[in-house]
Amino acid sequence: MEKLKYGSKEIEKILDEVRINSLLFITQNGKIFSSEAEKFIEWINEYSKYCIPEKKEKWQQETRKIIYSPLVPKPEHKDKPETHEIIRYNNFAIIDSLYNFIYAGRIMEIYDKTKSWKEVEEELHEQGHSGMTFAGLIFTLIEYSLIGPEFTDLFDYSRIERDKEFKKVYLKKKKYLEEREDLNKRLVYSLSNKLSQKNNQGEL
Repeated sequence: MEKLKYGSKEIEKILDEVRINSLLFITQNGKIFSSEAEKFIEWINEYSKYCIPEKKEKWQQETRKIIYSPLVPKPEHKDKPETHEIIRYNNFAIIDSLYNFIYAGRIMEIYDKTKSWKEVEEELHEQGHSGMTFAGLIFTLIEYSLIGPEFTDLFDYSRIERDKEFKKVYLKKKKYLEEREDLNKRLVYSLSNKLSQKNNQGEL
């Protein structure tokens, strides 16, 4: 996989631009606008093509909401030391949230292209997660990806029993996937029958 286009420093610069544009009230269609934020949104939303189809729009909405979410200090407070500290922590939280999407997107892309859990495991090693960042990753995969439950089974099965909230989400997604697979089988069976009937009629 190629190197990430956006690291934490690049994202931090975008957040600074969003803050400045908010203070200057630079807008497009009545909303705060940043050209750099829009470039980032276009980039990160390339991963949305690997989402469950009905989750694609939500992915795009969430990433846009997050990049445009930095706290904007009042002009009279912007130079105070405590304001700089608040902004620093705010940036950290936003970047952390965005990396859940970035890392999940890379894993979805790798599996889509290779169908190899070994390749996914190598990517996980490269990402170098802590317990907290891995939790964010796995919740993002469960929410947006068809491979979320299988990823959990392979890389963090114990979470299902130790995290009750996660278990609810996990089981709900497993049920969804089972119903989806069953529906696909019934559709294939129905189409096969129709084709068979059509061919039989043609022979008469």
